[in-house]
Amino acid sequence: MQGATIELLQYLSDNLNVGDRAPAYRIKIYRKDGDKGFEVAGFEIRDVTSITLDRRYNMSTDDLTFEVSNINGQYSPDYGHTKKYRGVTNLPLSGYRNVMLPYNKVTVELGYGTELVRVFTGLISKVEIVEETSTLIVNCNNMFSLLLNCIDPIDTRSLVYENQDAFVILKDLLERAGITEYFFEMDEVKPAEQLINSTEDVASPDEVLPNAFIISRAEYPLGTFYADAVEELLNMMNHRIFADRYGLVCIRTQHYYSQNDFHVYEVDDYINITEGEYKIDPTVLRNRVIVQANDGWQAFEDKFLLEYCNQQKISCGIEAVWADTEEKRWAVADAYFLDMRRKLRTIRIATKGNPTIDIEDLIKVTALISTATAKYRVVGCQTLFNEQGGYIDILDLEFTAIGNGHLCEPAPGDYINNTSSSETELDDTSTTYVTSSLREQIINYARSWLGTPYQWGGDYINRPTQYFGVDCSWFTWGVLGKFGLMTSYTTSKYQYKLFPPISRDQLQVGDLVFYGTTSSSESIHHVGMYLGNDRVISASGGGPSTTTLAAATKANAKVKEHSLTYMQRYYYYASIGV
Repeated sequence: MQGATIELLQYLSDNLNVGDRAPAYRIKIYRKDGDKGFEVAGFEIRDVTSITLDRRYNMSTDDLTFEVSNINGQYSPDYGHTKKYRGVTNLPLSGYRNVMLPYNKVTVELGYGTELVRVFTGLISKVEIVEETSTLIVNCNNMFSLLLNCIDPIDTRSLVYENQDAFVILKDLLERAGITEYFFEMDEVKPAEQLINSTEDVASPDEVLPNAFIISRAEYPLGTFYADAVEELLNMMNHRIFADRYGLVCIRTQHYYSQNDFHVYEVDDYINITEGEYKIDPTVLRNRVIVQANDGWQAFEDKFLLEYCNQQKISCGIEAVWADTEEKRWAVADAYFLDMRRKLRTIRIATKGNPTIDIEDLIKVTALISTATAKYRVVGCQTLFNEQGGYIDILDLEFTAIGNGHLCEPAPGDYINNTSSSETELDDTSTTYVTSSLREQIINYARSWLGTPYQWGGDYINRPTQYFGVDCSWFTWGVLGKFGLMTSYTTSKYQYKLFPPISRDQLQVGDLVFYGTTSSSESIHHVGMYLGNDRVISASGGGPSTTTLAAATKANAKVKEHSLTYMQRYYYYASIGV
């Protein structure tokens, strides 16, 4: 999500009516209380000059940054009961000590006047002390950030589950990551807001597990991120995981909306800041999917997307080995087509701040010129609160064109079983069709990022205000995701599993080249994109310690072109389509 300049904030503030009541905030920090959790009584932070909260549907971790005026030094992380800071006459209690430190809990409320609503619960990730301006810049992430740590099985090299329900595995992974407040939603389960301040146990998944998805075997080697393991399970099960405004980690079934559904907000006082013009571009869409299970394949088609593409069928294949029933395969197809429909039409607007808006809320927008109305789903919200611009939300909205029930239907024909003597192979429609023209577009787009600095875990392509660079897997995800060829982020090892493997002599431009340390694909640790003539483009030269721009510059770590064999490794190749 693009950042907002001071000039834009001032323009928005001048043109958006926020009413007579002044925007207000409340930020509290709760120190860790040993192994008991966090202190009950939080410390309220005053003198806040700006707050930025970035939430997006496809990024589970919400990012919060707030800036504090620290003229007297009283908010400094190491402040104690001493006359250490110039100008301090009435010393506060030494309880100020260890407040502004990473992994302390943060809650933020926004609103107008005395009416405030919780918008964020998370953990401090970084504190920057700017001596020149006597300010503190505090960066925070929501509770999902606990899943961004690595799995450590302690007594084995891998964490292994066999013949387990997927939701039982999820429950164990969450608890191992240190997440104690979570729930799995079914239709009869109360939403998270109703569980707050309730006497009921927040986490009672044993009583609310959805229908079973049995996983025959799942193995997560030492060093696998919890988030990767969790999202791999959820990716094709029509569920999503996120941390809500109250700090609960939620696993919910995907909500479907249509233009006939009830909307929760109406917006007509806004400024359209959509970049570029709306285009009908079917090259990023797929309207037919073949779901591959252990024992065969089944095709599904989305009639809405077929009509959108003038009945031209554009196919892809998805592997879901656990989908051993039609309903499970149907759920896989629904989840995929939901992402396809999200790509149809988007707008970006700025409106006065509303602390109750959530990601996935359905809102009704009145067009500024034609006054026509349509309903959109909120997929991104950047909240800007500061002394210059007041309180503003910049919303990314996606047009709602989804009906009730299943999004797709089984395509004509029977389920193809692997054991059939006459139909033991999947036909060409199981692979995504990628024309030579589209391949050229893909590598041209990839080359447009040449010179972008390397940043471990960086997602500069999608979130340029939060990161300065990209690493290898975020780079390929950012490029292929733009063209609808990857629907969610995962690391290089798991990206290899998303596409059909090929040999080196089958490589075409745009295909992926993977690098491993052994003859097993489990050792894959790097990925690049093939440019032709034995050349590859990738984000390279860095590693886990490359987290600053200075470190990337010193190591010459960036997106660059190089020989396919620039690293003496085991090579693996995968096709993005035919």
